[in-house]
Amino acid sequence: MYWTAHLEDGPLGDPNPAVAVGCRIYSFGWPSSTKKPSEQVPMHVHALNTENLSWSKVLPTSKDEQSSSYPRHRFGHSAVVYEDKIYIWGGMFNEHFFDELLCFDPVTSSWSIPKVSGTVPQTRNSHFAFVIEHSMYLIGGYDRRTKKYSPDVFALDLRTMQWKYIAAHSGPYMWEGISACAVGHRIYIFGGELYRSHWNGGSFLDTVSGRWHRIVICESCHLTWKSPAFVHENSIYVFGGTCPKSNWDGIYLLKLATDTNRWVEVHMPGMSPIPHVFHACVVVSCRVFVFGAKCRFAGNHVDLHIVDFRPSLYMLCLRVVLQHRLDIKNLPKALRMELLGICAHSRLEERVLKLQHVYKPEHGDCEHTSGCR
Repeated sequence: MYWTAHLEDGPLGDPNPAVAVGCRIYSFGWPSSTKKPSEQVPMHVHALNTENLSWSKVLPTSKDEQSSSYPRHRFGHSAVVYEDKIYIWGGMFNEHFFDELLCFDPVTSSWSIPKVSGTVPQTRNSHFAFVIEHSMYLIGGYDRRTKKYSPDVFALDLRTMQWKYIAAHSGPYMWEGISACAVGHRIYIFGGELYRSHWNGGSFLDTVSGRWHRIVICESCHLTWKSPAFVHENSIYVFGGTCPKSNWDGIYLLKLATDTNRWVEVHMPGMSPIPHVFHACVVVSCRVFVFGAKCRFAGNHVDLHIVDFRPSLYMLCLRVVLQHRLDIKNLPKALRMELLGICAHSRLEERVLKLQHVYKPEHGDCEHTSGCR
């Protein structure tokens, strides 16, 4: 694993859901560089081409934007991918909660509202959604009826569009700031904050048996809060978030091996980003794209950072050239442009280094997990 790229001028900075379809990452929400809307406006869709690392806004047709199927702007919604189509559910805007299922077709850039049946979940926001086989599982989230985070689990069969309630046994309480992801037929949750108390435990739901199981967490392992999780080769990774003991935003990466349920800290070469919370981590092939974040010290981020699980020798050579600030004026023009464009070493990396130096916690402020192998 290696930090291979740091780019500026991305359009996103709020916690918007993002998913990958092919070589493109789609994010659904409001760009941080724009003033927040005071009334219902169409949802913004941005796409990142992971081959040339360029952002673009997905523009609807005038007919589609005026139709009733075009979604309005919202917060706290979820997005999943099934058979190359993106399904969005939930969210809220100005105390209005949404409960319709939306479908976005990346090929035609068009929206539709599939007709659903069965036990439809109540409106909520800040929930999690995952696709396991042919079903979209909905878990957690803030329920406006109870004014609490819901422990309910629902599943939508994406072939028949029928909802059903999953009576999961021995389920944990749900709370704010948890991390969650799906591996195989399991849904894992961990971390978060309940009644201003940080929870350092973890559980997983076996969607086959419908039962919850506890994960034993090493005492020296302190999970962060508001940390997005991603999966690579059946291992769960958590990056960034807030360290509860020091009131500090973290920059370290934790790994959970699902066969042993043990957390370890992963040390990656290259330059890591400045502290992040509320960011997105999307896996495309062997790379993880980190973007759209906030920092209590530096405000919104519009940066894009890339973790490569299998960096090529070519990419590693590029990083060495930039790291040591070697003279590139005699290199071929195409290579110079790649060095300047892809790695963007001038302004961003200098700013990253400065902020890392300023906001790095003192030794002992936030315990890491080097002792919990």
